[in-house]
Amino acid sequence: MELENLTWSEITQELIFDKLGMKDSYGTWKQVFDAGILNTGYAVDGDTVSPLSPYAQRCIDNISPAGSVFSTVEDLIKWVRFHLSGGKNEQGEQVIPTEFLEEVHVPREVFVSPSYVIENGPAPFSLALLESAMGWFRGYFNGKKIVWHNGGLPGGTSFAVFMPYENLGMVYLSNTKNDALDYFSVMIAGLETALYGYTHITTSNACFFPCPWQPQCFSGTAVQKKEEKKEPLVRPANISLLVKDYIGEYTNPAFGSVSVSLAEGGLHITYGTMHCQANLQIIDIFEGTCTAFPFLKPFDTRFSFRRNFNSEVEEVIIPLWDEQPVTFTNANYQPGFWTYPRLVPELL
Repeated sequence: MELENLTWSEITQELIFDKLGMKDSYGTWKQVFDAGILNTGYAVDGDTVSPLSPYAQRCIDNISPAGSVFSTVEDLIKWVRFHLSGGKNEQGEQVIPTEFLEEVHVPREVFVSPSYVIENGPAPFSLALLESAMGWFRGYFNGKKIVWHNGGLPGGTSFAVFMPYENLGMVYLSNTKNDALDYFSVMIAGLETALYGYTHITTSNACFFPCPWQPQCFSGTAVQKKEEKKEPLVRPANISLLVKDYIGEYTNPAFGSVSVSLAEGGLHITYGTMHCQANLQIIDIFEGTCTAFPFLKPFDTRFSFRRNFNSEVEEVIIPLWDEQPVTFTNANYQPGFWTYPRLVPELL
């Protein structure tokens, strides 16, 4: 395909919409307006709901990739399936090489710490929104990996989210401009229902902060931080049999590499000038003491390893500056991001 002298919307139409069968998707506001199929958007101010002029969104065509895609739930389901299948359309044809699509989801930077999310909002505490990839956010929902992105214009809100390990996806479209709590509540309600068959989100509690979003809201009273007495850890006689799975090199495109090796009683973890001696606490969780520079005091931290469904160690998560967690991927792990077994029925 010759790309010269084609607009972004024309390229998107030919390479994405047409090949995925997204027949009701368009790359500019003008196309939708001229066809007479633009939905009416609404402004919400308290209890007042007012229709917006169809021209409220037209200026976005000047920067089409940032918000000029007009689509339907049915078409966006095909878009999410495309990501879950490793770049294939519904006919099983490879539209984009899997290796290329994997690169799109690789985290490029850490953008918010979980402690800030929990204490200040706007994200509910059950979402850890940790990393930014190429046009996607990455994080965890109740410990399960999610990939998602949202969008919003006057008179419209959208998001798409999928869980690659569970092979689940969800699309949300609204013809009002919603705030973060609105679409996060819909996201959590959908994911909880898909995974567990129920949701704790209701129309009565969805739009309020800090409750039901912060952990203390679930007990009904504020949680008082207590000093926990730690029981002495009873370690097995042969610790090396338990920790050998974690040994290796782990990499992150933005942060470099981490080396994990066997040490007496646990692991030795090296990242740049940081050296840590870490001991096994429970399966896949290590705690230890680190030193970085001679002029800095040693500090305690926790290392969390994550496995795939074959029990292979895939990632290590390390809190770095300001305790922001950074995910490093096992350099020897090459299964592909979309190739995990399905544990629950497919939603889409």
